[in-house]
Amino acid sequence: LDSAPPSYPNQTGYYSYDLSSCLRTTADLVLENGLDCAHTGFVHTGLFRSKPNHYVEAVINTKQSGIEIQTIGEGEKKADKKSILSFLTKDTEIYHTDEYIKPHTVYVDYKSNYISATTLLICTPETKETTRTYTRMATKFNYFNKTQGLVLKQIVKKVIKQDVIPLC
Repeated sequence: LDSAPPSYPNQTGYYSYDLSSCLRTTADLVLENGLDCAHTGFVHTGLFRSKPNHYVEAVINTKQSGIEIQTIGEGEKKADKKSILSFLTKDTEIYHTDEYIKPHTVYVDYKSNYISATTLLICTPETKETTRTYTRMATKFNYFNKTQGLVLKQIVKKVIKQDVIPLC
């Protein structure tokens, strides 16, 4: 079953692209993975993040639409800079919010002085064991261009492959 992805307007000034996958897992596990920023330093070491080197604070707010998690104190120490995130943020503070929006969506927002990046992940169960995912990545670079956005798209595809083995 290959259904059309949901339609959302592009963010003004952002370079965006859509990805779709069919996964052999349930939607709740995909959504949990989308919210679990702590796993990225272990599973995606060197690609998206470096190994964790300090504690951060997570502020969790319940909302009528779901849950919002704001991560405070995120960033990588200069000695440990070995990831795309540290390269893109250039020693500036990172503003990072993850949001679960009932019943099937995760919204991730990263901002620094150099980049804004958002991810919209929507899950649709297809069977008891499979889930169709629709992902929209949107990036806005203060000094980058579309070419770097295309490179980032390839990195995101690798990150997704590290998390799961696609079904189709």
